[in-house]
Amino acid sequence: MTAIQLKDVINQLEKYNLIRHFNTKEELNKWLIGLTPKQIKNFLRLNINPQDVAENDIGKILIYKNILSCEEYPEIIKAIIELKRKNPHIKFSRYYTYNPHLYDDLKRLLNLNPISDKDGFLFSLMVLLENKEFINSPYHSQDLELIIREINNQSKAAELLMELASDYCSLKDTYHLANMQILSENPVSVDFLFNLMTIKTIINGQYYQNEIAALYVAPSLRHTMAIYIFITGDIRSCINQGLIDDYTRTQLYKPHLYVSNNKIPNYITILNFLNTLPESIVLPISFIIKNINFVNNPYFDFDINFLQEINDLPFLVRLCKLVTNPNFVSSPYHIQDLQIIREIGNEKIRKLLFEVATSTPNINSPYHMYDMAFIARYDYSETFDENSALIEEIRKLILTDTGLNDQNHIKKLEKIYRGEYALDCNNQNTKSHKYIYPIFAPYSTFDENIKEDEVSHYANTLKENPNLLRQPKKTLLTRVRERFKK
Repeated sequence: MTAIQLKDVINQLEKYNLIRHFNTKEELNKWLIGLTPKQIKNFLRLNINPQDVAENDIGKILIYKNILSCEEYPEIIKAIIELKRKNPHIKFSRYYTYNPHLYDDLKRLLNLNPISDKDGFLFSLMVLLENKEFINSPYHSQDLELIIREINNQSKAAELLMELASDYCSLKDTYHLANMQILSENPVSVDFLFNLMTIKTIINGQYYQNEIAALYVAPSLRHTMAIYIFITGDIRSCINQGLIDDYTRTQLYKPHLYVSNNKIPNYITILNFLNTLPESIVLPISFIIKNINFVNNPYFDFDINFLQEINDLPFLVRLCKLVTNPNFVSSPYHIQDLQIIREIGNEKIRKLLFEVATSTPNINSPYHMYDMAFIARYDYSETFDENSALIEEIRKLILTDTGLNDQNHIKKLEKIYRGEYALDCNNQNTKSHKYIYPIFAPYSTFDENIKEDEVSHYANTLKENPNLLRQPKKTLLTRVRERFKK
């Protein structure tokens, strides 16, 4: 720098009252010595009203060297002044990264409507203009125009658009511009769409566009979360939404059992199918639909259709857990057991049926269908006590090897049902059991002299005709009233 140039630079600093922005004389000297010929030329070209600098508090901006290096330095300063007048809440920082698009960016910013920036859009926008990924983005101009449009529309998606415009993974995505447009429409799934659009493994995945499409048309937040869980197997982004209760999560969310998406038959079909499910059941089903036990389930189609008919959420969760149980998945009685369980209204009876349906010893015994039918007969009992000695005896007979190997298995259960089997229990339990007999005895399908060789025939009959297992409730109550009249 020549002596003349130095004098002219000092005069500019004094004209715009800029020396006060240097903390020490040494700091000023360092700034002067470090000026390049281009920066000196640009600084001396500046010719604006000093009052504009003071009123808009932009003195520091005039001496930032990354701005001084821009070809349009004087024009940039004028654009900043105009922008500050229009939006006084805009705050410019130090511009640590050189931005060759700065002047064009500022001209686009002049299209911003005056806003209070209560949502922090202006601050985020200024940060974006210094982001290295965004500055070097091949989509820089298109993205900025879209972001400004959405800020003017006060769209909640504007913040996500700014993040996507500077995301390294998204900028490598050939669908980046299309994704920006999708986010700008602010669908109900916008937050989850953004997540997918920034995950490298998803972007490079086989079904990427199908996944984006399915999430984009999700009709509700629950559907959105269900599809997101199905795609990623990740529940963390969903928990804070308050739509997943702890019981459902702890019972069904088993990520260690989830298979990769490319190993799920009809993956795209299932993606679209989730959007057609009722909102009340879509989340529990999404938890199990990529569970390896369910994916390999030979009854997959039947179970999916069956689960759609259940409206009781706690019952649905238990059924979802049941159809992913390895023992139940391989059970030859899978369909028949589900049909029996669906017809039972007593939760305590259901609980015992679930145990029998998943018990390997019972499934492998010749008594399985009989035992399921036997338990189902207690559905309308108000005296059923799962902790009683009576039920404990039943459990021993139907859930242990000793009971299932007993040659008198059926006879003992029938005698228990009639109140004729001797139990070592207190008088209250015995009294309760005797109360059961006069109500349910008319519906026993067996007499006390049943032969063991009839068991196989009976089991096959029930397997083929599960509707024979129990009487309709109306018929039952009518028979009970008639019996008590006598």
